Amino acid sequence: LAAAKTLFARQGYDSTSVKELAEEAGVNVSLVSYHFGGKEGLFRTLLQQFGHERLAIAERMPRPPPRPLLLLLQCRTGLWRNGNWPLAACVCW
Repeated sequence: LAAAKTLFARQGYDSTSVKELAEEAGVNVSLVSYHFGGKEGLFRTLLQQFGHERLAIAERMPRPPPRPLLLLLQCRTGLWRNGNWPLAACVCW
């Protein structure tokens, strides 16, 4: 995968052949087809790997705390819906 990533970045998808990919990785050409179904499958695998890595990074990022105004509005809306409109009006003012 590292060899494919390097070649695709350097030459582009269309300009990279399966033969070049195999040579760069030091494997037989048939292994690319066997494991990935060809150049397109290899490229798709690289894109999926990239997406999974970025998602893992995003999931580790801390989330901001809820905004107080949003909480206040959610509370007021909940009170209003539950028939506590006098209390909802007090919360608003």
